[in-house]
Amino acid sequence: MNLKRKEQTDNVARLLIISAIDISLLRFRGRLIEALIARGYKVFLAAPLFADSTRASLEALGAKLVEYPVNRTGLNPLRDTKTRHALSSIIRDNKIDLVFPYTVKPVIYGSWTAHKNGIAVVSLITGLGYGFSAASIKARMLELVLTKLYRSALRYNSAVIFQNVDDRQLFIDRRLLRKDMPTTVVDGSGVDLQEFSWREPRQATALRFVFAGRLIKEKGVGLFIDAAETLKNRWPEAEFYVLGDPQPGSPSSIDLQRLNSLAESGVVVHHRRRADIADFLSRCDVFVLPTYYREGVPRSILEALSTGMVVITTDTPGCRETVKNGENGYLVKPKDLVSLTTAMQSVLENPEQVTDMSRASRRLAEQRFDVEIVNEAIIEIIDSNLPARTRQLSGLA
Repeated sequence: MNLKRKEQTDNVARLLIISAIDISLLRFRGRLIEALIARGYKVFLAAPLFADSTRASLEALGAKLVEYPVNRTGLNPLRDTKTRHALSSIIRDNKIDLVFPYTVKPVIYGSWTAHKNGIAVVSLITGLGYGFSAASIKARMLELVLTKLYRSALRYNSAVIFQNVDDRQLFIDRRLLRKDMPTTVVDGSGVDLQEFSWREPRQATALRFVFAGRLIKEKGVGLFIDAAETLKNRWPEAEFYVLGDPQPGSPSSIDLQRLNSLAESGVVVHHRRRADIADFLSRCDVFVLPTYYREGVPRSILEALSTGMVVITTDTPGCRETVKNGENGYLVKPKDLVSLTTAMQSVLENPEQVTDMSRASRRLAEQRFDVEIVNEAIIEIIDSNLPARTRQLSGLA
């Protein structure tokens, strides 16, 4: 349905980026927002709530912030009517030319409301998450619901961007996209090569292993802890760090009592989420993410690559793109403690390989995952899907 819109009072293309969490806009899309504004876009950012510090940082980039209500749990279109109405008002009131949503609810509700208002929409699928993990009966039921909602929401998209080829193929195989839907794959959210700068590998026999992520089972933190407990007995000088916040409200939360017990006994060191993550990674050697969550491309791995860490992760969608097996790290079987422990042990037994693997990780980051490369690809897609008249008036044609 195409609704007649008021003429814009300026010759600037107006873009609405919809996120489920405010900090995600700053951490994962900050450089993209900067690039879009430099390109000549007027960028509006929508999130359920903006913390004062996040608001200040995003406004300093030159973006305009708008809030919309959303239920943080569950996915029920009937209960989320307020979300759709609020997004529709935001689109109309700000004379938006193109909507760019990412993550599950923003993609589904943003696509629906954009279509209702006759506005172009380019969705970014940043991974399929818990609902496509097949980790439980609940996850499989959620997958059925998401399949129907994605098929309905995406059918009128101008284009869909994916972060790995496996996710795109799954959407094609399950007919979640119309046959002529333009699709593109970009290499994750990209990483700032200056912020996460390469450093000469530590010449140390006491290697430091790091897990960083949410403390839920699907991220593989329990497997990392189990492997650390086994390897610490043979290599007592090795250090095993767990970086992440507890998730007490999640049914997937790990056993925090066990984590605390192992931390007290010196098997692992637990830190909450750190603001100085770039500096911390630069002082460690091996990044371990044994996830079986359906990732897009994990940002944590990209940061580790850029820093020059050896990477051990699972041979699963979104993760396998980040490792050339045996060159910059190792791919392991998902949910397989023996496979994970063997890979970590291989590094401990051959610490001399860390230097070459470190350089290989940095090369991979430079060649594929540089945020400048990723953002340029996204902006090209956004440019090409603006209405022709908007492109001409704004000078983006």
